[in-house]
Amino acid sequence: MPVLPTSPRSRRGAALFLVLAVIAALSAVVVTGMRTVSVDVSGARSVRNRIQALALARSGSLLAASLLLLDYKDNAYDHENEDWARYFSDPELRLKRLDQDGLGSERLLAFIGDDRLSGQIVDESGKFPVNALDSQQAETYKRVLTALLRNEPFNLEERKAKTLVMAITDWIDANGETSQEDETGLGATGAEDDAYMEAETAYRCKDDSLDSLQELLLVRGMSRDLFQGAEGRLGLKDLLSVWSASKININTAPGPLVRALAAEAQARDADAFAKAVLTFRREERNEDVLKNEDWFFANLAEGKNLQLPLEIITVKSSVFTIRMTAREGARGTTLFTAVRRGYDNTLPESLPFKGIIKTLYRSVR
Repeated sequence: MPVLPTSPRSRRGAALFLVLAVIAALSAVVVTGMRTVSVDVSGARSVRNRIQALALARSGSLLAASLLLLDYKDNAYDHENEDWARYFSDPELRLKRLDQDGLGSERLLAFIGDDRLSGQIVDESGKFPVNALDSQQAETYKRVLTALLRNEPFNLEERKAKTLVMAITDWIDANGETSQEDETGLGATGAEDDAYMEAETAYRCKDDSLDSLQELLLVRGMSRDLFQGAEGRLGLKDLLSVWSASKININTAPGPLVRALAAEAQARDADAFAKAVLTFRREERNEDVLKNEDWFFANLAEGKNLQLPLEIITVKSSVFTIRMTAREGARGTTLFTAVRRGYDNTLPESLPFKGIIKTLYRSVR
């Protein structure tokens, strides 16, 4: 059995070794602790920044809702030159509204000015209401959507366009019957459960209203390029809406949709009509005329002889989406809100104005 050294020098060496071992162990503990503290501080800072950014985004959303209500109080029609449409991109307008009626605050405007807060209000009533494909005016909406798909920026051939419109309709309606289109001899058909159950990953037709435009990617015949838009062009996600299920506001509808409203016209006449509408409504001197439901007939030579679906056209909007992005530190937080604007007649009679904003959907992204 080996004998341990017992000399004083050996014992001192052993003690020194033990001390160094303890110091090394303690150093590892300290370093680990410092790393943990650093991670905890960084995590706490990230949480703080997210909370502050979300609070700022909510302030911006409330400001946007105020803009929509004040506009509703001032007039009963909507167009793309109104303050709600330009506020977050026009610094002079923001200062004007602050001086005029105290809208916003100097601090909030400073956040917008230095890009800590950015936002946009989009008129969903100016888009194609896809869920209206299952409504009393379904046939009219089908013709408009078909015309939209057959022209720029999509340029689908007629059979493919009609087949896709039928498939979207079958996805939404609850009758369980596959749409057929025989009178043209094109052989266009829709799609119900049997078409989807044959897929590699089988699933059923929804047979209910769309809750999100992303659902369109599940519909037979829908491609990602059609939905997203190819080569920088508009996609169906930019032209369709699940939030509105009523008429289309011709004062805010994008060019391809305005053209599609003239679905019954010759291509050249429909193109001329769309161009004339976009030009007329952009000019500030014409803003007061845009309140008239038939202004595109009365003021445009290109519209006087067209057969337009007046039953689905309006100059008023009720549904909007608000997208606010706030940055705090290196983190950005986007608050998306869909709202409906209207009157609440149950409010006390003493109130001079009964306009309200109702939240339909909200998400943090």
